[in-house]
Amino acid sequence: MNSPTNPQFVHFFFIVINYLCFTDAENIFLNCGSSSNSIDLNGREWAGDSTPGSKFITSHQPNETSIVSKATNLNPSIDPVPYLTARIFQSPFTYSFPVTPGHKFLRLFFNPSAYHGFQSPGDFFTVTAGPFTLLTHFSPSLTAQSLGLKTLDKEFCLHIQENQVLNITFSPSSVPLGAFAFVNGIQIISMPTHLYYISRARPMPNGFAVPNSTALELMHRLNIGGDSISPANDSGLYRRWLDDEACFVGSGDCVVNSTAPIKYRKIAPYVAPAKVYQTARCTNKQKSLSWNLTVDSGFTYFVRLHLCELHNHPGVTKHGRNKFVVRIGNGKTEAVEDVITWSGRRGVAVYRDHVVKMPKVGNYGKTHLFLSLGNNNSNNKLRALNSDPILNGLEVFKLSVPQGNHAAGVNPVSKIPEADKSRDRKLVFIISGATLAAFTLILLLGLTIFILRRKESNEKDKSVTLRGLCRRFTLEELRDATNNFDRALVIGSGGFGRVFKGCIDGGTPVAI
Repeated sequence: MNSPTNPQFVHFFFIVINYLCFTDAENIFLNCGSSSNSIDLNGREWAGDSTPGSKFITSHQPNETSIVSKATNLNPSIDPVPYLTARIFQSPFTYSFPVTPGHKFLRLFFNPSAYHGFQSPGDFFTVTAGPFTLLTHFSPSLTAQSLGLKTLDKEFCLHIQENQVLNITFSPSSVPLGAFAFVNGIQIISMPTHLYYISRARPMPNGFAVPNSTALELMHRLNIGGDSISPANDSGLYRRWLDDEACFVGSGDCVVNSTAPIKYRKIAPYVAPAKVYQTARCTNKQKSLSWNLTVDSGFTYFVRLHLCELHNHPGVTKHGRNKFVVRIGNGKTEAVEDVITWSGRRGVAVYRDHVVKMPKVGNYGKTHLFLSLGNNNSNNKLRALNSDPILNGLEVFKLSVPQGNHAAGVNPVSKIPEADKSRDRKLVFIISGATLAAFTLILLLGLTIFILRRKESNEKDKSVTLRGLCRRFTLEELRDATNNFDRALVIGSGGFGRVFKGCIDGGTPVAI
């Protein structure tokens, strides 16, 4: 009689096959604006998109559609590959990538620096990939400034169908006038099947699925309680894991660091590197762990919690004895987790997936997704357990809206540093003073012109009046009236000379 197949062996077998398939797949690293292949600081080779015969730029696009340029001032701390060179677009431009079918990471790299002839913040553009609108009226300079970053990376997950060419189009916005698009680097990485996509055949416990018709945008990927993990130290997928210092707002916690090997018995090693599971934040059952995460409102979010029990105290390995409550999105999603129930023992890596819909705020403005782990609630049974909440890693993805495959949010409100605010206040003061002085000068000039014209007008009016009351005589008439200025007719003298007695108009006596 044949013995039944071990389910754990079958699961492990499919994990190995899946791992071999994705590691053998092609990856694309494109250094936009570069005319040669380059090596980045992590030893990865990037192909230049300006090399002769580049297969990713379609030949039917006119040459003036895009130009290549270099950042005028690259910070020494920034890797020149791919952030030194850029391809800049003043009209829609499309890259075409003939890739194998399957799930892909698409990463776009931006250095919002000054380029010859192009100044931020004139960078406003839309990015589409196949049927998906990934970014709309997007400004890398405003986004990077808001986040306090020198460079900006955007990561998406897409599914490529059989015989599909991945077309990525950059289209400058119609406003403001002179808006342009640019990109420094494009990375396309094959990912294992079902890493983030969840089929309807095997949905989450709440019945939610992430089908292939969905695009995902990474919002947060955090190594909880640990340091940042560079793409070179990821599990082969070139993901960047940040520390959670900026997001953590818990009432009490302790950081756990372990050097013990992590066991991947329930999940594949590529799900997250061991460094993620070797660090964690935890607290006691009287307190909670909390994170405040900025997201775009009006979208549904896929939240993955990476868990690995690292505690050594008694009772931690007993099933059902270490439950804690997870609340996501201000209580919109709530679940009870038990790491040991899912992992089986201490040191075994697992993850749990949740989904939450964030309400719309304004025109898809920014909002906060609140994540809390703890037992300080009304459930007395949980509070009585030896329940110390723990979290090792966190990933948050925004899911595209089915109508129009829209996945883009709005630009954040720019945050201006205090030094810049002080400088701007001085600039406003100078401009205001100059404007006031110019206005005063114009007012005085106008008043002077008004007075002169008024005076001229009065003189004209006066002249008209005098002409109406007086008579003007010719020299001949004056000679006739005074008998050619006969001195015998002098009757006196004045300030203008002699005064003569004369007769006009047939005998009317007058003094001339």
